[in-house]
Amino acid sequence: MRNPPAAAQWLSQIEGARSAADLVRVLREYVGSLNDEERAQLPALDGAGALADAADVQEWAVTLAQLDLKEGGTPELRALHDAAVVFAAAGAKLAKVGG
Repeated sequence: MRNPPAAAQWLSQIEGARSAADLVRVLREYVGSLNDEERAQLPALDGAGALADAADVQEWAVTLAQLDLKEGGTPELRALHDAAVVFAAAGAKLAKVGG
């Protein structure tokens, strides 16, 4: 079993994004990098293909944040927490790049 993707790597890519399209691309790559066990911790969405635009980024950010708060940082759900952090950063960056 491999280690979960390092959130820092993805946060760096999000910070470097210059447009909403860049953010969507980075997030699709992030979701695509998760293994089946990690994806199972995320809400029942259609995977990276479901990320089409800025509205999807915001929706996922809110959904993941709510799920992470509900679970209370359960160690077994580390991928959920990491995804919530990554998507929250993307949502914040989206406000800066416009989208």
